[in-house]
Amino acid sequence: MASYLYLRLNELDWPPGDTRLPELLIPTINTLLLLVTIVPMAKASHAAHHSDRLAVARWLWLATALSAVSSVLRVFELRGLNVRWDSNAYGSAAWGLLILHTTLLVVDLFETGAFAVLFQLGHAQRKHFPDVSDAADYQYYLSVIYVPIYLILFWGPRLL
Repeated sequence: MASYLYLRLNELDWPPGDTRLPELLIPTINTLLLLVTIVPMAKASHAAHHSDRLAVARWLWLATALSAVSSVLRVFELRGLNVRWDSNAYGSAAWGLLILHTTLLVVDLFETGAFAVLFQLGHAQRKHFPDVSDAADYQYYLSVIYVPIYLILFWGPRLL
């Protein structure tokens, strides 16, 4: 984000040239979806504190489904930037920031899905319950850190 803002401060027009402003609909939906995903992860963490294996599995499956939808929407977000990554500094910075967050999103998708399978099949051991709380903390970070990214990438060109 610092690099993006640094580049922005050194340009007169942002996005530069005839680059269209980024789309807002899909990124707004995805931001809300990421924030909603906090709820099932919090419920899974709560169930893990009570060693309720089936409730943990149920909430993790819901969180996994929401993360999968968010991952698909990310493809449309990238297209909605309306610039190629190699067009200019704006495109490189915008794509770079969004791709970096995408790596967090994909890691979360696989981790949450793996835990869901582990708990669903009954292979989870007592030592895995605290891991669910750690995964929930990761989800909180992943979701909350996206809010400033969303504001900078999609609203920043309109307001800054």
